[in-house]
Amino acid sequence: MTRRLRARRLALLLALLLGCGAALAHATAVFGTLSSTPAAPRPGEAFTLRLELLDPSGAPVEDALVLAEFRAAPEGAAPAGGEGAPAAANATFAETATPGVYETRLELPAAGEYVLVLRDQTFRQEEVRAELRVLLSEEPLFPEGANGFLFPPTATTPRSIGTWLLWVVGVPILAGLVVTVLVLRSTPNPD
Repeated sequence: MTRRLRARRLALLLALLLGCGAALAHATAVFGTLSSTPAAPRPGEAFTLRLELLDPSGAPVEDALVLAEFRAAPEGAAPAGGEGAPAAANATFAETATPGVYETRLELPAAGEYVLVLRDQTFRQEEVRAELRVLLSEEPLFPEGANGFLFPPTATTPRSIGTWLLWVVGVPILAGLVVTVLVLRSTPNPD
């Protein structure tokens, strides 16, 4: 393998490594769809809550850490109105064999209206929230067409100033040094 080819491959590898920092930012929207089995669970009986997560391109979102919390909804309040209410049920989703599909089992104590708070805690430096109103009654918990939600994009920050300095200063300097050494070594001798 020639030195120029090696230098090009190394430059490509360094460009990919630099791009990984941006890819880890998780600053894109995530679309979610909910369903339950049975579709109309009864109070006091366990049911399966199913969550499907897709990125804007339609690709499944894998390895997510999503929590669900049902709170009794105060009458006439907006979805955030359940904020002070005690949780009626909490659960953490587990990924199934199908990429981007998560499930959990839980039960709701009584019929009525609930605020379902979904929290995506995949990355420690961020928490993304979505809230839905659901009605536990004889009807399906998530009627077709009313079962979608959005985890909005978030601006993430590095965990420390050292991480920021590494990506902004250290990696470009290292890349420049490596490319310089490779170019100087690949210069033909004027014999």
